[in-house]
Amino acid sequence: MEHSGNRGAVRQCTPRMTTYTDIAYHIVFATKHRVPVLRKERRDDLYRFIWGIIKERSSHLYRIGGVEDHVHILSSLHPTVALADFVRLPALLAQSPKQPITDY
Repeated sequence: MEHSGNRGAVRQCTPRMTTYTDIAYHIVFATKHRVPVLRKERRDDLYRFIWGIIKERSSHLYRIGGVEDHVHILSSLHPTVALADFVRLPALLAQSPKQPITDY
């Protein structure tokens, strides 16, 4: 309790607790059997698609890049997003109605 300055008046203080989380994850997704299907001319489209998925989950993408057979993602996740759910990203890519994953 805290004295407010007025005689006899006492003000109740409510503690304000906040949680701050800042964990960066370096995640690498590889193609099946490391087959080089991620063509250079389409990788930017793939990276934008992945970035959109990350933004939909209120998470932050720091960097993304890769080569023909794998993609690196450096990201922090919103506290409500479980890492186990996030790494299911390849399944989301495979289900994309736009184009099959092999066209990237």
